[in-house]
Amino acid sequence: NLRCLQPILSYWCQHLYPEDMLRAVDGMPNQAALMDSALLDVACLSQGEFLRTDDISARRLRLPARERGGGLRSHERCVHAAFAATVEHAGTTTW
Repeated sequence: NLRCLQPILSYWCQHLYPEDMLRAVDGMPNQAALMDSALLDVACLSQGEFLRTDDISARRLRLPARERGGGLRSHERCVHAAFAATVEHAGTTTW
């Protein structure tokens, strides 16, 4: 199940430089965009292709589950925030 790979990419977003996560190689989309696209494909296969075309459904898919959304976040949009939060956390952790 591809959705099980989402936490792995979230980990990468936290621990790799954003430039590395967002770098496109040989004309291919970057790693975050590839995963976002694959997760959308899985959602469309299980729920319906209307998620690609219906603007309201597409926005609701991105809402957190606590707001009755699909809980599908964009890694491509969150990569800078994820890395910054990890750096900040590492700076405040005492060893």
